[in-house]
Amino acid sequence: MKKIKIASLLLASSLTTAMLFSCGGNDDNKPQDGTQTGDSSSETELTESQKLVEELYGARKSDYSGRKFRIYALEPGSHGYGSISESANEIWFEDAGSDVFQKSIFERNRSTEELLGIEITPVWGKTSDEIAEKINMDKDAGTDDYDAALLSLMEGMNCAQNDAVLNLMDYPSFDETHPWWNQTFVKQCTLFGNQIYTIAGAINIWDDCSNRMMIFNQDILDKYNCESPYQQVFDGTWTIENMMASAMACTQDLNGDGEYDENDCWGVGSGGMTLYDNITGLDTAVSKIGDEGYPVLFCKDEDHVRKVEYFFQNIINTDYMYYEGVTGREGYLTLFENSQLAFGYVMLMSSFSLRGMEDYCGVLPNAKYDEAQENYTSAANPAWFTAYVIPKTCTDPDFAITCLEVMSAYSVDTLDYNLNEVVFQSKVARDQNARRCFNIIKDTLSFDWSFLGTWRGDLLMAYELKYGYAFNFVSRIESSYDAAQTNLDAMVDFYRDRSF
Repeated sequence: MKKIKIASLLLASSLTTAMLFSCGGNDDNKPQDGTQTGDSSSETELTESQKLVEELYGARKSDYSGRKFRIYALEPGSHGYGSISESANEIWFEDAGSDVFQKSIFERNRSTEELLGIEITPVWGKTSDEIAEKINMDKDAGTDDYDAALLSLMEGMNCAQNDAVLNLMDYPSFDETHPWWNQTFVKQCTLFGNQIYTIAGAINIWDDCSNRMMIFNQDILDKYNCESPYQQVFDGTWTIENMMASAMACTQDLNGDGEYDENDCWGVGSGGMTLYDNITGLDTAVSKIGDEGYPVLFCKDEDHVRKVEYFFQNIINTDYMYYEGVTGREGYLTLFENSQLAFGYVMLMSSFSLRGMEDYCGVLPNAKYDEAQENYTSAANPAWFTAYVIPKTCTDPDFAITCLEVMSAYSVDTLDYNLNEVVFQSKVARDQNARRCFNIIKDTLSFDWSFLGTWRGDLLMAYELKYGYAFNFVSRIESSYDAAQTNLDAMVDFYRDRSF
């Protein structure tokens, strides 16, 4: 058993409830005007996360003093960060500035540098593809340019399958049970119970912002006398059937020309791989971790096929859905901003750009299959969800992991708190109902393994069903299933060999 883990067990259990997603809390303790809590240099009492991290890692300063911790990360303004600001990123700022995220990250880093005696140094990359390509190339070249990397979960797991990043659980400094790590992620992305190659938690921003969800325009719903979707969510009746009843009422030929296009009002809108992106909301998945600790394919199961057909026939293949590029040329989010769309399928990060809407913009979890479905389910988008990895070229993995542990711990009362309690709960959410829905979306996060690793081949093309298509999902799956299963088996065997 890991030495660090033994030392942390006594305090960790008392932290979990208070720190997971930083939900709840007393309003009197919230940071004002975008300032952050958790300043370890102040005379205020240390928070629980600070007490634990300083007890576990404080003694490392004598070992690490004067060293640089180099993070190869997505550069400012890239990867959708521009929806926050041109300088937005997840790892480093030169000064505290005035933005809530910049202040939080600067304070988190300052506390980490003081505790360990280190200097956090960014090494910028333009895209996750670029970062992953360098990690994979450096594996053989032996280049030592960085100690850790931040990139998309999808590309991070591709690096893992390439044997280019380390299993964090092989090192005593890492403890996956620490409450500053995303425990849903840990549960659903751990292989064989002893392998984690990517990690996310309080240290990240985009792990919380990549969740798939829905937005709605309350003004349109009121205009056409539709039921409150918030009340349906809280009553457990927010289902596809009830959503589409409202969508039908809101689909209106505004200009009276008898044609429905971007000039009219629509019930629900989306674009891209709508079926694949949102089928998780019906409590199903293409592939997920099974009972034996490795990913299993579920796309041919009767329950999955039935839910895929239901989503297609009752949402996509209806006259009430605006499918960007199919039903009209204009982007569906543009229609939403122009008060021409009642519901839209989006990622949570889209809520940043909708704060200025004059109409009431609300947030919802994806609608359930039916009322018998126990929970709402929110899918993470692995192409946007960010995670940390330790490259195989790292010369001191315990040093790099210790730095990440400390950074994540100090993020609990700074970055994670301000993201969830200040930005989401106070600035983006317009009322208590929206705040409750944000929490539901975060608390029901799910990870589909079909984009984790390079095994899927053409499998997901079966989900590219659009308006007017015949439902031929089963034959589409059959044409690519065997190749995908063979590739998945090879990936599982690769990791199984490393589990002993």
